[in-house]
Amino acid sequence: PGALFPNNFAEVDKYSHGGYYMITVENDKQEVQWLPLEVARHEKLSLDCNHKTPEEVTLEIINFFSGKDLQGALLTIRLSGLLQKGKVSDINFKQVYDRLYELGAYFVMRNTSKLHSEDFEEVKISYSNSEDFEEEIIKEHLQQVKLFDLETELQLTKSLLTTLNTGKKEGETLTDFQNRIISEVNKLLNLQHQ
Repeated sequence: PGALFPNNFAEVDKYSHGGYYMITVENDKQEVQWLPLEVARHEKLSLDCNHKTPEEVTLEIINFFSGKDLQGALLTIRLSGLLQKGKVSDINFKQVYDRLYELGAYFVMRNTSKLHSEDFEEVKISYSNSEDFEEEIIKEHLQQVKLFDLETELQLTKSLLTTLNTGKKEGETLTDFQNRIISEVNKLLNLQHQ
């Protein structure tokens, strides 16, 4: 019969609403009619965020919807591109949601899967030697957040990966395994258990 209502963000964004088919057969002649069923009005925004700051994106979203009648509307916001600075989490979605619900929106959905920031750049490795692959990925991202010197960060990252890749020993309970991993990570990071 057709989907009476879209099932996820992608379907809402693509179809806006559901519906059903009415099929009539007379004298061996079939007539198919699509009957849309709009449970909630849909308003959508697809925003290219290239060369924009999180603050600019926040304001553009609010400004886009501000002049519209949002009473009872289902809103979808799809963001894509590479932010000029900052992180995706710097976009003030709380402010956006507060404003949109204040304007009468029924429900707001967002998709940021194609939105990236320059804080963490794409991994570019020209070869795939499995023994050196992990170390090359680590080196590719070293010093993006400067907490340690280069060599300390490399060694600490490799040690953490080795520790976290440890399996549960035979006969070891889940609680003992978790405590052992936490203890080893604390030693690596020089943390005191509080």
